[in-house]
Amino acid sequence: MRKLSWKFSVLFLCVISLCLVRCGDDDCPTCPKHPATLYLSVHKIDLGTTATSATFDIKNTGQKTLEWTITTSGANWLTVSPTSGTDSATITVTPDRDLIDTLGQLQAWVYITAGSLKDSVEVLIGYGGDWVISPDKIDLGATETSATFNISNTGELTLHWTITTSGANWLTVFPTTGTDNATITVTALRDSIDALGQHEAELYLSAGFLKDTVVVLITYGGSWSISIHKIHLGKTDTSDTFYIENTGSHNLDWTITTSGANWLTVSPDNGRNNDTIIVTAHRDSITTLGEHEAKLYLSGGPLKDTVEVFIAAGEWLVNDDETADICFPQQLAETYLVNLFHMPGGMTSCFVDSVKINLCDHGSIRLVAFDAPWGTWPVGEPVLSERWSHWEGLSWQAFAVNWYVATSHFCVGYYQPADDPRLVADDSPSSTVSFKKTGAGSWEYSSKVFHIRVYISPVPTYASGMLAGQRFLQLTPQERESLSRGQ
Repeated sequence: MRKLSWKFSVLFLCVISLCLVRCGDDDCPTCPKHPATLYLSVHKIDLGTTATSATFDIKNTGQKTLEWTITTSGANWLTVSPTSGTDSATITVTPDRDLIDTLGQLQAWVYITAGSLKDSVEVLIGYGGDWVISPDKIDLGATETSATFNISNTGELTLHWTITTSGANWLTVFPTTGTDNATITVTALRDSIDALGQHEAELYLSAGFLKDTVVVLITYGGSWSISIHKIHLGKTDTSDTFYIENTGSHNLDWTITTSGANWLTVSPDNGRNNDTIIVTAHRDSITTLGEHEAKLYLSGGPLKDTVEVFIAAGEWLVNDDETADICFPQQLAETYLVNLFHMPGGMTSCFVDSVKINLCDHGSIRLVAFDAPWGTWPVGEPVLSERWSHWEGLSWQAFAVNWYVATSHFCVGYYQPADDPRLVADDSPSSTVSFKKTGAGSWEYSSKVFHIRVYISPVPTYASGMLAGQRFLQLTPQERESLSRGQ
């Protein structure tokens, strides 16, 4: 009984396997089938300017039948064959170029429909010609009035072209329309140009979908002469001039701009042909010491030039002979020792920015300044600096100060405290005038002259925060202004 059961099981499995194999065959009418599918080999065809046909494939990758139809987007220049069929097929698209009357790239669509399945193929075709424009840039320079360029039809079709300009009233073109090959003449009307410089016009060429541009350049020029290219105003001058001369045959309109220096102005800053230019430095606008430079940029159409302006905003006042002769002890307590300085020519006021002093030994120092309006004795109470340490012997040491001076002469020196006698660098004999005053005594000439220098810069008026001598500070605001102006 067990042997029969085993044989029956084997027979049952063989029958089931045979049925499964049969259900995979198309010959099995009772087996389920996969639906039809629509597959296209390409979705875009570019026929270019020469191709006469192209193909694509329709494939049914399903098991059910695929019935399809083809329509186009209405382009009369395109035919499709076949336009209907079943399952897989090769489709041929054929253009009729004789039916195309427009240059350029055209587009058509082929639509494939199979029930609810839809797809499409884009068909492109180029219908046109080709050309060569030579040259595509013309430079007439400063003297030429005409030139030519060529249009060459290098395609197979007749080429109808037109030319328009960018609107330049100084340029004419002939001819402006034509067929196929031609030589085009461009003519410049120089009398219609009213500005120096290089001018540009564009010619726009069109032949259906073919587009191109020819650039025409012309220079309407002149020449000029600039009398000087560097101006040095030094430490005291405030103005100078230079000359612009038109040496060409046309009117010369020019402008002048500066490099942004707020201390410099020019007048006039524009004009025509010849003129004298005045350069003015406003020293009160200079806030830093040293030499300053500004540039003037001259422009007359294509003509360009530069004038450089230099000014010194400050200087060291030196009244010694550069060499310390001996060092002598200054043992007097509570003593002022000062040298006399006079205001440089052309200046009525100045700002003392720094003081240099040469002492033989180390210690501490307090700098002082006095007004000396008559060039004789110091007057009033001193302007005192803070007390600084001086650590090196027989060497120049610089100290920053903040003193305003508006008198013809002034004295600068140092105060000798009772607890700090020192050695002074002697410059005797010297033409420098030196004064000393001990305690509450009176000023007297000193036979000993020491090394001291002041760095000054021009400043027209007293400003808040500056230190000044007693005589100046006791004046009314109106008197201060008059004194600052040298009145």
